[in-house]
Amino acid sequence: MVKIVEDALLIYTDGSLFPKGRKGGYGIVFIHVDPVGKETVVDEHAPPGISGTTGNRMELQACIQALKMAPDLNCFDTVNRVVVRTDSRYVVDNFHSALGSWRSHQWKNAQGRPVENADLWKNLVRAYGKIHKRVEFEWVKGHGKGRLKDPYNVRADKLAKESAKSPLSRHVFRSSVRRKIGSPRTQRGSVKIFGQKLIIYIIEVKREKVQKIWNYRYQVASKDSIDFHNIDCKNSGQILTLHI
Repeated sequence: MVKIVEDALLIYTDGSLFPKGRKGGYGIVFIHVDPVGKETVVDEHAPPGISGTTGNRMELQACIQALKMAPDLNCFDTVNRVVVRTDSRYVVDNFHSALGSWRSHQWKNAQGRPVENADLWKNLVRAYGKIHKRVEFEWVKGHGKGRLKDPYNVRADKLAKESAKSPLSRHVFRSSVRRKIGSPRTQRGSVKIFGQKLIIYIIEVKREKVQKIWNYRYQVASKDSIDFHNIDCKNSGQILTLHI
């Protein structure tokens, strides 16, 4: 159940991704809530989307753009806080880490692994720092029904889908993806490395620009391995030389 908001700029954000072509977009709804709780929609935003992205990047980009646009709204100076509502657990669960430990540890997580999408997390932290008001992030249930259905979340979702239908560029997010063999999900640590030789199938190659490393998502193709078909990730400071 979301909290009652008064005297605030309430912002609903949502990201969208069409798997075919990895076409993504995002939508934003800005609502002014006065001191007695009256809500007024003051603006909406659904920019051209991009191809070759991910759902998490679109969720982050929606929040970044929302915070960048907020100070230009007429009602901004009259409110005492900004509340961003998103149905992305990825954003809500990791925002405080981005403000704190990730940033202080050169964008590595508690396990010492590079934080994915660090470029956008840095942009979000930067946009947050320019608000100069109290900023809160709240999770809302997406695609709710009945009394759990939030009309502003529904509207943000619709805007995000409209955005994703008109991709602007195929080169904004650099990533190479191939279809995986079989249906297992990616699970870090699922492939035990102890000096053995394995035949692997590279599913995805992604450059993490902030940490200046390459991220490889791969699947074990050696039929005699106990990890056959398992999908894991590996980071490297240099691009791997593949023998085909």
